[in-house]
Amino acid sequence: MRVHVISDLHLDAVSHGVPRREEILRSVDVSLAQIRKGDVLVVNGDITDPGTNRSYQAISDAIEIDRKAKALGASTVEWLVGNHDIFEDGSGGSVLGPLIAAGCNVHGEPTLFEHEPLDFLALPYVPIAKRYDPEEVLRDLLPKKGPVFVFGHLNLEGITPGSEVTLMARGREVYWPKSSRSRSFDPRILYVGGHIHRAQEYDGVEIVGSPVRFDAGEADHNPMTFIAAWTGKKWTVDRKRIEESVQLRRYVDCDQGDRLATTGIFRAGDFVRAIDEGENRQEVEKQGAIFVSIPKAVAASPKATVSRESKKHRRVREVVLDVARAYPSTKDGLLERVEKTMTEAGL
Repeated sequence: MRVHVISDLHLDAVSHGVPRREEILRSVDVSLAQIRKGDVLVVNGDITDPGTNRSYQAISDAIEIDRKAKALGASTVEWLVGNHDIFEDGSGGSVLGPLIAAGCNVHGEPTLFEHEPLDFLALPYVPIAKRYDPEEVLRDLLPKKGPVFVFGHLNLEGITPGSEVTLMARGREVYWPKSSRSRSFDPRILYVGGHIHRAQEYDGVEIVGSPVRFDAGEADHNPMTFIAAWTGKKWTVDRKRIEESVQLRRYVDCDQGDRLATTGIFRAGDFVRAIDEGENRQEVEKQGAIFVSIPKAVAASPKATVSRESKKHRRVREVVLDVARAYPSTKDGLLERVEKTMTEAGL
């Protein structure tokens, strides 16, 4: 029995003004290509931010990943809610609502379920409205017998700095249970986490990492596939480095044109972001890099004040309805169900 895990896709990510969607999906495809008939795919949180303009495309991509994995032989695809996916507005919802409407398995609350011969325990990140104690969940729900695959989007105390642990407050305060360290004493349980972005094993939890490096703070993370297998007696973990051709391009951010000369030599495939003053573009492209223009500052025009929450909810509703219309044939009545779900959630 094999379980594939990908995590922290951040399909709406932009680095130095350059959308990352194509690179991320290319790496995801490499992971999906490892799927064999009957395998399970777990997507371990942080698909997209609810309030971004690229959420529509990200959710469409997520639905397509679910379909593609099943077409390649996956017996099921399980989606976990991460800290970037939630609505911290009291509704208890997440941006993965459209996936539920499209028939995908989404875990927004702690859930124990079975997929023969394994038990699965999901530990999602949740908004304050649905806060839970992971330690209590593990104590109450963890089966006493049989192999268990525990997957979560939680933080680890003391993990190496350089990811969201130090950069983002939301997500730091919900920790993996200390009892997860019992893995060394109980080989039937495998703990697999996302959120940290760097692939590693830490304190009894296997961290999947992210499919690409998103900034300089993660420059030492090489994207890998993650496959766990239950042999009948113990868990084995296999990490395979994604081939060089699909690894992330390097980004050089030059906020002033005259700083180009001090940034070093550019490489083919680099994205160099700077003010477009003719000679800057010429210098970058001469070295085989890709020039991304920073527009010069202009005076902002006054705009009517609209609350941040109001704008977010409007965007979320538009995203959900657009996705539903884009996939009308998934199930009969999809649009009506999405409308009802959004109305009940107050969006």
